[in-house]
Amino acid sequence: MNAVIARTAELNQQVGGLFDAEAYMDVNPDVRDAVNGDATLATMHYIRHGNSENRVVDQQGTKLAIGKPEAAPGISFFGYGALSPSTGDLKSDQMILSNNEQYALIFHRDGRLILYNIANGLVPVWEANRKGNTDDGFVAMQGDGNFVIYDDDRDAEFHTKTYPSKGRASREFRLEVMDQGYLRIIDTLNNQELWNSRNGRLARAVPNP
Repeated sequence: MNAVIARTAELNQQVGGLFDAEAYMDVNPDVRDAVNGDATLATMHYIRHGNSENRVVDQQGTKLAIGKPEAAPGISFFGYGALSPSTGDLKSDQMILSNNEQYALIFHRDGRLILYNIANGLVPVWEANRKGNTDDGFVAMQGDGNFVIYDDDRDAEFHTKTYPSKGRASREFRLEVMDQGYLRIIDTLNNQELWNSRNGRLARAVPNP
């Protein structure tokens, strides 16, 4: 079953009917503004954000508790959409989901970093080409523009080489898990795509102004 449909079904089961997106937007006007009054997007907002933010869903102050999404046993949910310096590092047995919940980027305990299509099981789409095994390491989207897999000794086992060729960068870069089933690195300074999992490095980050 489509992961989004399954999560919506779980939400509807909890409320004993259809989730009242209008009531949710009435008590969360910032959500109404963010989704431009779209009921489907408001429902998705609750599943992706409102639940973890402990938001109320109606004038009675009702709060729900739906489970975090799962891709595989023993894999914990890190977040939706992106990894960046501000989100912190991806640790062993954690995953990032695409916003449509069709793809999961999972960092396995043995150091494999794999993007899966999870619409029907776990189908590998891309895997980082590491130098060796990496026990209990971590994955970082760094403030210099480089995306790196580190082992437990902080040795780099994979990186995209997207840091500046000259000078220094220190700002927000985003490794995004796209709804179309690939990864990309975006420089938030100029919205430039530096790397993607289909084509490799496209550019290097520019130094700070």
